[in-house]
Amino acid sequence: MSFQHLSKIITILAESDIEAGDFIVSDDGNGFATEPAAAGELVEIETGGIFMLEVLATEDIAVGSPIHFTDGSFSATGDLVIGHAYDPATPY
Repeated sequence: MSFQHLSKIITILAESDIEAGDFIVSDDGNGFATEPAAAGELVEIETGGIFMLEVLATEDIAVGSPIHFTDGSFSATGDLVIGHAYDPATPY
């Protein structure tokens, strides 16, 4: 019997200083840093899963709506789609 684990964590070279939890956009993949790293160090990023985010929105976000990452913030609109809403949300 064999076992294969499909990891959702990749290792990338930090282009700048990174704090744990920072969202990283990289040519190798996008995800959340699992640990802090200085520029030039290797860092692991979590590329898949369900994450609780603060999303900038002026209207309700329905389940399944795309979530974008633009100018350092998560929002209901933008260029880079990073996932979809798992739960509905209302503006705060």
